[in-house]
Amino acid sequence: MSTLGLRTSKAGRVCFVLAPGAGSFVITVRVPFLVPRLGERVVELVEMPFMVVFNVVAARHITKRFALPATIPVCLTTGSLALGLLIAAEPLLAVAVQDRSLGEDVAGPDPVSVSASRFP
Repeated sequence: MSTLGLRTSKAGRVCFVLAPGAGSFVITVRVPFLVPRLGERVVELVEMPFMVVFNVVAARHITKRFALPATIPVCLTTGSLALGLLIAAEPLLAVAVQDRSLGEDVAGPDPVSVSASRFP
């Protein structure tokens, strides 16, 4: 694998860690303070633009940190790797950590906000 391929792979894995990490941080504020007052759907919909901005800033930082060229193929490869890891890990973590079945994880979320909140 070329050095660009290795850097792209590492950058994708860092993106994979940062996005859920930021989401975990937001959950510590969202669940105990905002959800009881506003409801889960409203809070998730309000949270989404902030997560998008965080992910854009993080992606720019990671691109600079790993000295990746800002070309479409490199960005798509990095983002696709991060997204693939996230899609694979999210239901597994829901089953392992939240003590839910895979069916409950798929059927449980709010249908309005899940389409945007699942895949940052």
